[in-house]
Amino acid sequence: MHSGVTPLAGSANALTNEEGSLGPVNTPRGGGQKPVERFRALDSMDALCALPQPTTEAVMKEPKPSRPYWPDFAALPMDPATGLKNWTWALERLEKSHNYWIATTRPGGRPHLMLVWGVWWEDAFWFSTGPNTRKAKNIAVHGYCSIGTEHADEAVILEGIPQEITDRSVWKRLAAVYNKKYGGDVEPLLLASGGNVYRVEPQTAFGQDEHAPNFAESVTRWRFSKT
Repeated sequence: MHSGVTPLAGSANALTNEEGSLGPVNTPRGGGQKPVERFRALDSMDALCALPQPTTEAVMKEPKPSRPYWPDFAALPMDPATGLKNWTWALERLEKSHNYWIATTRPGGRPHLMLVWGVWWEDAFWFSTGPNTRKAKNIAVHGYCSIGTEHADEAVILEGIPQEITDRSVWKRLAAVYNKKYGGDVEPLLLASGGNVYRVEPQTAFGQDEHAPNFAESVTRWRFSKT
């Protein structure tokens, strides 16, 4: 386990990490039955996750690739689309990364960088941290963060807005996603701990692939919008 990693897996060591604490989740969901009515009759997490979840939130459009602002690089190709990565390439790395870098800003303006565990789920990045950790305090003051996947040679970097989630019906669904990825049973930890869970809605993303035939041409930017 990395020092400072915020785990959301169900191991015993997950609760002893200095930066790690699982916690309540909260996302407003509109329409449909009340959460208590929806979940009372469900016998398993698998059944829970199989249900369609009504929502009034706008759906994210698949972002189109473009070139990032790179004023000091004079040899960009004439064709603006040559070599760019598609969003499927970025999505695969966001989903499979085991550890993620998270960058936040201290109240005084100094940067803070830490490792977390997390998942890409429902068009956003989700992670948990203790309410007294530096990144939680930073987010409370500066409502932006950046997320990076673990392998720099095929890096995907998100810039977005973290929203604290506290809805218990979302806890159950999120726990199933974490269990599938990291193993264990995370739901009791989510329910019992005093941490914070965040959904980071992406605004901009960047990708770079050192294994591409032309590294400079492959550097890609994606911008997000909703329908």
